Amino acid sequence: MDSKMLRLTPTKSQSDKRQYRWLKLQNELEAAASLCVRCGHLWNPPQVQGLAHFLEHMLFLGTEKYPIENSFQAFVKENGGSLNAYTSYEETCFHFEVGKDSLMPSLDRFSQFFICPTFTQSATDREMNAVNSEFEGNRNSDSWRYTAISHSIAEPSHPYSQFVVGNLKSLRDDPKDKGIDVRAFLIDFYNKYYSANVMKLCVLGNETLDELEAMVTPMFAPVVNRNISKLYPTHHQFFPHLPEKVFDLHELLKRPDYQPHRIVFPQEKCTPGWYNMVPKSDTNSLRLSWPCKTTLHEYETKPERYLGHLLGHEATGSLFALLKRLGWVTQLVAGNFGNVADVSMFCCNVALTLQGKDKVKEIITMIYQYLNLLKSQPPQEWVFEELRAMMQMDFNFLEKNSSGSHTRELSSRMQQYPPKDILSGPYLVHDWDAGSIDRLLNELTPENMLIIVTSKDFEGSPGLKAEQWFGAEYEPVKIDGDFFEGLKHLEPNGQFSIPVPNPFIPKDFTLNPEETTPHPQLIVDTPLLSLFWRNDNRFNMPKTHLMILVRPEISTKSDVDIVQFMSDESYSSPMNAAMITIFAQLCSDSLNEELSYYAELAGLAFHLSFCFEGLQLEATGYSEKVGVVVEQIVERMSKFQVKEERYRILKEQIMRDWDNQKTENGTRRAQSLCMETIFEKYWSSQQKRDALTDVTFEDLQRFIPKLLGRLKVVSLVQGSMRKSHAVQLLNNVIHSLNGPKPLLPAQIPERRIIKLTKGCNYYHLSNISNEHDKNSTIWSFYNAGIKSLRLCVLVELLANIMEVPLYNTLRTQEQLGYIVTSLHQSHVNTIGISVVIQSHHTAPTGLDARVEAFFSSFKESLDRITEEELQSYVKSLRSIKSQKFHKLGEEIGFNWLEICSREYFFDRKKKFVEELSRVSKSDLVELYDVMILNRETRRKISWHVYGCDREISSLEELMTSLSGNSEGHKELRRGPTQRGKIEGGPTVQLIRSGQEYLFRRELPYYPIGEKKE
Repeated sequence: MDSKMLRLTPTKSQSDKRQYRWLKLQNELEAAASLCVRCGHLWNPPQVQGLAHFLEHMLFLGTEKYPIENSFQAFVKENGGSLNAYTSYEETCFHFEVGKDSLMPSLDRFSQFFICPTFTQSATDREMNAVNSEFEGNRNSDSWRYTAISHSIAEPSHPYSQFVVGNLKSLRDDPKDKGIDVRAFLIDFYNKYYSANVMKLCVLGNETLDELEAMVTPMFAPVVNRNISKLYPTHHQFFPHLPEKVFDLHELLKRPDYQPHRIVFPQEKCTPGWYNMVPKSDTNSLRLSWPCKTTLHEYETKPERYLGHLLGHEATGSLFALLKRLGWVTQLVAGNFGNVADVSMFCCNVALTLQGKDKVKEIITMIYQYLNLLKSQPPQEWVFEELRAMMQMDFNFLEKNSSGSHTRELSSRMQQYPPKDILSGPYLVHDWDAGSIDRLLNELTPENMLIIVTSKDFEGSPGLKAEQWFGAEYEPVKIDGDFFEGLKHLEPNGQFSIPVPNPFIPKDFTLNPEETTPHPQLIVDTPLLSLFWRNDNRFNMPKTHLMILVRPEISTKSDVDIVQFMSDESYSSPMNAAMITIFAQLCSDSLNEELSYYAELAGLAFHLSFCFEGLQLEATGYSEKVGVVVEQIVERMSKFQVKEERYRILKEQIMRDWDNQKTENGTRRAQSLCMETIFEKYWSSQQKRDALTDVTFEDLQRFIPKLLGRLKVVSLVQGSMRKSHAVQLLNNVIHSLNGPKPLLPAQIPERRIIKLTKGCNYYHLSNISNEHDKNSTIWSFYNAGIKSLRLCVLVELLANIMEVPLYNTLRTQEQLGYIVTSLHQSHVNTIGISVVIQSHHTAPTGLDARVEAFFSSFKESLDRITEEELQSYVKSLRSIKSQKFHKLGEEIGFNWLEICSREYFFDRKKKFVEELSRVSKSDLVELYDVMILNRETRRKISWHVYGCDREISSLEELMTSLSGNSEGHKELRRGPTQRGKIEGGPTVQLIRSGQEYLFRRELPYYPIGEKKE
């Protein structure tokens, strides 16, 4: 290696077994794969807004060395990998992961992105449509609309105010009107700002560090170093006294004369400011934010973490605890959001109740009262030390990320931290600096505040105006002078206090020395309890995960009002589903102030939720304390007394959340409709909402004792907990439930799905719930039948072979939409292949026709596949399935699924790999014919979600679209599930939204496989 090359080793976690080396090549590109370029939205030229994001898309569409569009994606997919990219304000990051034997050729292809991309005119013209489809898909997202409003109220001369996503108007139409050649702009932008000295590369592989270094150096050395500044190109016009080129960001940020946040949101022009926003969903919220000088350079002291910790605390004496007790808020989060070089937005985000949306001024007043409490006393060093201890503990026992996530995060961190702190920078604090806390606290003033309140109540206000790009409606509000002056002279609020020391911080990190087994062992098996246990000896973390499923009997013979929604199964009615949901949330809510929030801060998380079979408690954390927390949770749950006011507030919140699912995008709606259509028992959010409407406080009080009267507990304890401790813990759990009776085997709920008729094409047609969303979606499922190991192998392999060609044809070439994907999908004991497309310009019938056309043409590709090509796909899938779990939580999730399904196939991945070696081309061709191509044997059901500007097709229109002509069709049956026959083609049956139950009544269900008990 060249003597000028610099090498360093960063500080890493004691649990991190990977080896690292940071080095700087002669062209100043740093390699520690993922490559992060310090060039993002703030670099966009005003003439072509969204150009940085568009460039991110274009780099995947061919280079001089590898000119075929998406060839890199195809290569990565064929070798068991995945890839993606993102653009943010200050960086664009490209990342991939691939099979270990394919790293070198993948890097060779990847490096060409930054050496010789082609930017062909054809790809440029087409890919604008993909960016536009991405924009259209996000157009109705409240988070994107909020961001757009924050851009529109910023200083217009600053690039923060620009449109960042890009669409056809900003990338094609506006430039065309101005005589701008967008492709020329794109090439110029790339040549100016994609420079080696602002790129950070992270490569992870099985090779030694010396081998990786030898691999990376020649591939990326040709990347041109243009020696450009690390700040966006127009920064110099705001700070002409500073050097035009800035190479050391941290040195710049330390300068007292560098105050860019005053440029982005200048006081008296932008702050103080109050804006009311109309959301798409029915949400009420308050965001109180303060534009502050960035704290990026203060990562060793992290003053924003200290203030966010206290302002966002949820225990007794906190701001949130009091606001919650008043019934005004359901959530409060505080901290830095959008911490970039120019501005750090310190925010207090508050979710409001119906009562709270009328108390915004009072809530803002209380926020400043709490800030005044913090200002009235010096920063508390003990609070900092407690934070430091918890952060050090979390860093010491950091769980391993997947290769792709790890390299993506590290390449981004290399833009922010010195080499020695790349691994530890986000996690650790080193120095107590009360001055940095005071400096940040002093910026959180009424003079510097931005208030944005969101509520449907603002609809129709005469002062509303629409943001240019997303059409988000908002209104500037004049801040009441008396209110504003009052915020500067507040009396102390005696109900506020600094939180007490955390009682759940663990001190014992000893590992369980007991021997382990390859899979979870059933160590207790009684009518009341089935306990599976496994001691971990691979991840070697002093942590334990507990999964506890409580299967209740919910039935009664009494004649009180509650009889109408009682049955033998927890999921037997939408009323039961709604009741258990609100019970779980009320329990969690009651535990927060004194127990769960402190536990969460100390790395002990729990989640109590409703699932198909009953109540599920998931707990994870340090082994010393996790059992204590679980016992306290179950003890309180068994003695839980509902408070009527909390019931009213949470019922309102849950119903509003279910209502807001009407604004979900077409893809999510199609997925929900899929479950609602083919499952024997699946209750939509609207059905549960309607059921909950009639539930009274008294109903819930009568319901709770019956919920836990007869049950079966199933549990998995895995990690570092002794077998005897696990048994004792679960016995204590059973005891805390006050002596329940065991559930009878026949009372355990089973989930079944319908068996589609061969040769019939089923189409579920519905409008999108969001009346403003013009995107249409199809979700088509081709059912291969009841799962066997061999069928799973064949379906998954076929899906992998088909994925890239389908994407290239329907997305890249035909530009049907931003979301175009195919995947293997399992429903209970069946498996098949799904195709999903979302489009803002093509109707569902047109999308369905293009999918069918692709399948017809793909048959030729499948027939031509060589044995060598087939083995390449087999090798790729084998590589994926042979990967070990990256985290203990991933392994537990897999094991828990096997336990809940009662299949107990813990070595499924191993057997899958063994079966792969027995697959032949003829097997795949036969499966493709039977499952997809042959209209007489396939079982297809497709959900068509129509955009708000489209009419749902009739049966005749659908048959015409499928056949390509309007002649010879027969209508076989009228009614809610119409059926017709295409001459010389398949039978077609329509299912209308709301008629799913009638459809299911017509068909048999797949038999339930024999389960072990």
